[in-house]
Amino acid sequence: MDMTLRDQDLIRFLEDRTQLDVPGNALLIRHKGQEIFRHFSGTAKPETLYRIFSMTKVATVTAALQLMERGLFTMDDPLGMYLPEYQDMTVWDDEKKEAVPAQNTLRVRDLFCMSAGLTYGGPWNENGRRIDAIRDELAEKHGGNYSTQEFARAIAKAPLLFEPGTHWNYSLCHDVLGALIEVLSGENFGEYLESHIFRPLGMGDTGFHCPAAKTGLIAEMDGDPANGEGMQKTPHQVSERLRQKRRQDSGDD
Repeated sequence: MDMTLRDQDLIRFLEDRTQLDVPGNALLIRHKGQEIFRHFSGTAKPETLYRIFSMTKVATVTAALQLMERGLFTMDDPLGMYLPEYQDMTVWDDEKKEAVPAQNTLRVRDLFCMSAGLTYGGPWNENGRRIDAIRDELAEKHGGNYSTQEFARAIAKAPLLFEPGTHWNYSLCHDVLGALIEVLSGENFGEYLESHIFRPLGMGDTGFHCPAAKTGLIAEMDGDPANGEGMQKTPHQVSERLRQKRRQDSGDD
C-alpha cells in the first residue's frame, strides 16, 4: 500500500494522541470494499479485542429485522402478543404518586425507537427505582445469573416513565428486544447472533463471552481523570467478567 500525504497525517495524528491522552489507537479505513488505510499506535495491536458496549444495539436490531423479514412479527404488533407480561402496562403518575393503567399499547416499534417508557434504572424516577429493586431481587434469587427473558419479563412490573410512543428515552428497550428475539426464534439470544450474524460475516472474535485463552488480548480500560481516577488500568477485573458464561446476554451492551 503506497504511503500518501494523507496517510502520513493520519499516522501523525494517531501517534500524537497516544502521547497526549489515549493509550492506544486503532484505525481502519475501507473504501468501496477495499482497505485503504490501517494503523495501530500505543497499546493497540492487530490482535487486540475491544468491548463494543452499546454498539451491540446494531447487532440486536439487525437480528430482530431478520425475524421481521421472515414474517414473524410486524412493527405495530403489541409487545404483549409475544411477552404477555407487557399486555397490561402501567405508567407512573407524578401528581397522584401512583401507577395508573397505560392508555397506549406498548408496540414492538417502541423497543426499536426507545419510546417504550423504560429507563436504565437509577434514583431519578419511579421506573428507575423499581428497575433497580428488580435487579436486586433477581440477583438475590439467581445469584446474579438470570436469563435474558427472566430480566425482560421481570422489569415489565415497573410502571413506565411515560405513555408508550409519546416520548424518547435511552433505556433497556433493546434488552427487551433481545428477549423478543429469543421468543420468536426459539434460540438463545447470544447463540442467535453467533449463528445468524457473526459467523456468516466472519466475526469470529465477536460475542458476549471471551474464551479464557484470549482474555489477555482484551484492551485495557482506563479511568476518567476528570473523576479523579487517574487513568487506572482494569484489565483483570473486566476480563474475569467476560470470561464467565452468563445466562443473560444484553441486547444493548
